[in-house]
Amino acid sequence: MTVIADPRITGYCPTGWTPLVTALIKDLAMLEGVVEINSVKNNNGVLAINTTGATDEMQLLINQCCMQTEEICQFCGMPGEVKVVTEKNYIVCQRHETQLLSRA
Repeated sequence: MTVIADPRITGYCPTGWTPLVTALIKDLAMLEGVVEINSVKNNNGVLAINTTGATDEMQLLINQCCMQTEEICQFCGMPGEVKVVTEKNYIVCQRHETQLLSRA
């Protein structure tokens, strides 16, 4: 399997979700085929991964990775939940929610 991804791709991913994306890339590399990861970003509080060439099996792994971020703080990787701060969705733990609110 070949995974084509700019090495800086995780630079566009919130820090708390980077381990999930790194594990996903390793999992995708175990499958047959070629997938190009075009973008990794926070989309309204949830991870969004845009690819080209993903098989159904690959897309399932990608979707599962994105769904996992719904319960993981995007800043530290600890358990979190959706919070709206200044009209923007974040997935945060209690500590990071407090930090965001203090800056709002």
